[in-house]
Amino acid sequence: MHGAVAIRTPLEAAQLRKKLTELVPADALGETFRQVIWSVEESALRRFESLKALNIALKKIRERAWSRPQPDATAVAHRGGGYDSAPVAPGAAARETCSAA
Repeated sequence: MHGAVAIRTPLEAAQLRKKLTELVPADALGETFRQVIWSVEESALRRFESLKALNIALKKIRERAWSRPQPDATAVAHRGGGYDSAPVAPGAAARETCSAA
């Protein structure tokens, strides 16, 4: 296992977005981009080097085998959050906690 990985530079993010424009419809581009980034940094693909993780994600998208990443116990514990820490669907409001009482 290689530990946490991240999209290291804005260039890597731009290259990912460009490759995604060739694979997904424009209206799904932003959400798919966020899902891939989240999966590489926080979910199942974090065990791979970032380039390999991105290539795995792109292959799954190309083959129509990509599914929305789900938080696993390690990622949730790492962030200290629950399922509320998962990516939010477009148009859905994120849950907030009120500390004033």
